[in-house]
Amino acid sequence: MGNSNIFEKIKLPNLIIIIIIIIVGFNIYKDQTKSIEALKEKIKVEEEKNAVLKELSGLRGKLDAYMAILARKEVRLFMSSIQNSAKDSGVAISSIKPRNEQVKEDYVIVPFDLTVTAPNYHALAKFISKLENSKDVYFVDSGDIIETGSGDGLKANMVVSSIIMDELKLENTKK
Repeated sequence: MGNSNIFEKIKLPNLIIIIIIIIVGFNIYKDQTKSIEALKEKIKVEEEKNAVLKELSGLRGKLDAYMAILARKEVRLFMSSIQNSAKDSGVAISSIKPRNEQVKEDYVIVPFDLTVTAPNYHALAKFISKLENSKDVYFVDSGDIIETGSGDGLKANMVVSSIIMDELKLENTKK
């Protein structure tokens, strides 16, 4: 019986140590699980931020493309582009006169008085369509069409405008 009493005395401290080890291990496991969950949440947030940054990067590329289209051009380039559209449409330009620029907050409107003669409505419509679908940005703001009495076709007086970015705004967006 002396031996069994020693084993019972040894079992109880071992059992207490084992229980303490299990409790400590469980607490360590619980803390590590919380840390892992927190890291997973951080990863999720960072992935969402990366997705937004990637989208912004794509938008920046589009913005740069629009800025290139709307960059400041010389008046002669506008006139040249308009003349090419007229030539391709079978329309003759009688006069083209720049008007005063209209400065807005972020852009400048550059209007022109334009007088053209066209053999028929189809040619005039083709010219207007070419202008408004040009890679340069043009708008036909107003117009009057008069049939010439001499059978030469049509005469149209129009106000055509283009939009360009304000140079200071353009420089600030590149920074």
